[in-house]
Amino acid sequence: MNREDVLDAVTTYQKNAKTSSLVFGLYDEDELEDDELDVSVGVDLFDHTIIDTTSRISLVRTVLDASYKNYSVEEVTGCWETNGGRWRSSLDIWRHCKYYDPEILLTDVMMILHDELCHEIVGHYCGDVRRMVFRLKTNTSGCTLNNVKQTEYGIAFSDWGVREITWDQ
Repeated sequence: MNREDVLDAVTTYQKNAKTSSLVFGLYDEDELEDDELDVSVGVDLFDHTIIDTTSRISLVRTVLDASYKNYSVEEVTGCWETNGGRWRSSLDIWRHCKYYDPEILLTDVMMILHDELCHEIVGHYCGDVRRMVFRLKTNTSGCTLNNVKQTEYGIAFSDWGVREITWDQ
């Protein structure tokens, strides 16, 4: 698959998806006991310094790790979006990454997942959310990284990472 086909597929998908940034929220033990969750308190409690922004590879890796332990909140609305401990799609990962690096592209995240982190992650296509979803291997056991033939973008996972492609648009 050529560069233009991949970019077209991703751009088309993004037009119909939520693209606002996501921030992490930390579960407050007192709130959990009361069966209440004030997402603004959790966002304030989250230690953003644990996100490694020294490189985009480190950013994606630490976002994946934080996604396992913390819930996600839409930055603009402040609305809770996803519990911690869930598998994350490339779109979710990108939405978290762009909170820390507004210039990062979804295709950057896709290429990093495929080319740079493929030995550190596991993933599969989730029929519930109709997306390929990922976790760090350290946060799960007994899973592999499946080479899905058709992802949410209408392209195979193997087409996500073409090292010689420059994704600059």
